[in-house]
Amino acid sequence: MTNKEFAKVLEKRTITFAIKILKLSGSLPNTPEALV
Repeated sequence: MTNKEFAKVLEKRTITFAIKILKLSGSLPNTPEALV
């Protein structure tokens, strides 16, 4: 795997991770404790 290929794979994984985190944070209950 070349550096360019590795960068593409890492970029795709990072975007997937970010989307999962956004979905998780959106699914959490909206309570005052969650805003800390």
